[in-house]
Amino acid sequence: MEETTLLYHCRALCMDEADTLLDDAFVVVQGATIRSVGTERPTGEFTHEIDCGGNVLMPGLVNAHTHIPMTLLRGYGGGCDLQTWLNDWIFPAEAKLDDRAVKAGAGLALAELIASGVTTIADMYMHTPAIAETVLQAGISANLSCGGVYFGAPADFSPKTCNDCGNQIRLTEEWHGAGDGQILVDASIHAEYTSNVPLWQWMAQYAQDHKLGMHVHLSETQHEHEACQERWGLTPFGILDKFGVWNTRAIAAHCVWTTEEDWAGMATKGVSCVHNPVSNLKLGSGVAWIPAMKKAGVNIALGTDGVSSNNNTDMFEEMKFAAVLHNGVQRDPLALLPKDVLAMATRDGAKALGRKTGQIAPGYTADLILVDFDRPALTPCHSVRDNLVYSANGSAVVMMTTPEKAAQLGLKPLARYVTAVSTALDPAIMGYAPVSAIEKLEKKTGISRKDVGLFELNEAFAAQAVACVQDLHLDPELVNVNGGAIALGHAVGCTGCRISMTLIREMARRNVRYGVASLCIGGGQAMAMMFELC
Repeated sequence: MEETTLLYHCRALCMDEADTLLDDAFVVVQGATIRSVGTERPTGEFTHEIDCGGNVLMPGLVNAHTHIPMTLLRGYGGGCDLQTWLNDWIFPAEAKLDDRAVKAGAGLALAELIASGVTTIADMYMHTPAIAETVLQAGISANLSCGGVYFGAPADFSPKTCNDCGNQIRLTEEWHGAGDGQILVDASIHAEYTSNVPLWQWMAQYAQDHKLGMHVHLSETQHEHEACQERWGLTPFGILDKFGVWNTRAIAAHCVWTTEEDWAGMATKGVSCVHNPVSNLKLGSGVAWIPAMKKAGVNIALGTDGVSSNNNTDMFEEMKFAAVLHNGVQRDPLALLPKDVLAMATRDGAKALGRKTGQIAPGYTADLILVDFDRPALTPCHSVRDNLVYSANGSAVVMMTTPEKAAQLGLKPLARYVTAVSTALDPAIMGYAPVSAIEKLEKKTGISRKDVGLFELNEAFAAQAVACVQDLHLDPELVNVNGGAIALGHAVGCTGCRISMTLIREMARRNVRYGVASLCIGGGQAMAMMFELC
């Protein structure tokens, strides 16, 4: 029988067409699929129950165009236009990469992506099997493609001798559907200017025969767009359309210089545009006319491009850039609303990649993230959507996992959460409440404070800390052994996390079985939490 997980006490931003936001919601996940969503607690037993603490539960973010191994080239060759940057900096560096280097770059990128709330990517790069191995280990979902290129004479083209045809065949046969659909393989053409007709025809037919999607760079720069028109008398979209490239589910990255005629064709063919505002601005490529494309009926997804041309993979940053960029360029604060940008990064990105994710709804895959709204940058919250787009960043995403997944990844827990309590007293003596909190914790656990080997007490100020230590009869040698807030600082918004991790790391170093962390809180409140070393 599949495990079931109940997520409760959350604000569920469902990202459905009705733009539903449920306060104090309950979400049930069976296996990897969302079973129910609502504001009434469902009946039945659950394998896991997760208290979301009133924070925002939303679909995981979809980075629909990136090159994750290029994380190794973060900040490399800046201050250039696209072609100079590619030819003088990137291509020579990439020629030195092998599978080992690609895995290292991909692993670094995936850690950054996952930590900032991305659960699905579309990646185009070489050494793609090495990327696939890393993706499978990381647990993220990915549409992978190898970026087909062909510079030879059209008359000399043969699928049997073209390296990228062979790469496409091997990648599809070995990796399409791997990890129970975690990895999907797409066909790909790097761009019109890096290939020619025989490859377009072969890749288009291969995609249709194997029911694959298509991934293409399209009209990224003015030079690329106009040079294609000179060669063919058609735009890059138009000439690729002539040879059947768009006769399957397809994503077109950048689309900065696409035309109204292109947009009409994209809408008719169901080709999704992947908007990469930060990369396009950094390289001076221009601004894609996203509001106009949306109005023309084009599905718009969002991507970061590679870290080498963006410098990070924070999709919250990308959402903010997209929103403020188009509102500014259009001189219209309604050009792109927060709900529009959130859809690009979730529901519409999932649609572009052919995945049943991007919404919190029954039957959808449970690629979900929890955003911590209990931090200064997201307080107060007059609008969940505005805060997510204009105020949040990747660091607000809560990292959680299950014991099973940790075991699968070879991660050994440091400590076990035992329990926690909260108390309060007269606000006039704020800071003293950890005394009652720790006494309450002692009664609840049945573990004497004399058997606790380490304490971390939030040090609001010296007299408060001294009073707590004195009246609890604690050994000062076991309290804040690395210094309290006076020595280390008070990390506003993450004090609880800082204190808990300081405690757990020191428990591991000293081989201490039990540790207690306690916080005093404004208004006379306090809480205390116990950990047991694993």
